[in-house]
Amino acid sequence: MEATVGGLTIAPLAILTAVISFLVHLFFAIGVSTHASKLGKHRAPWFVGRAVWFFATLFGGVAVAAVYWVMHCSTLSPVSMTNE
Repeated sequence: MEATVGGLTIAPLAILTAVISFLVHLFFAIGVSTHASKLGKHRAPWFVGRAVWFFATLFGGVAVAAVYWVMHCSTLSPVSMTNE
């Protein structure tokens, strides 16, 4: 069974992969946004606000979420969560 979109044939596996990828990006973006909102009560997120981190993670995925984590949560961060 194959899907046809605009004359192009798309395999079901490609559709499934795209949907799963979108969901992973969405869940990571929601997680980053939630954490940034909690972080905002004590200090502002680095460089940009919560909405920009959300959209950056939505489009950049796990790599952007990892950058966010290093900047805000890891011991490499100048201000760690335990020092607040």
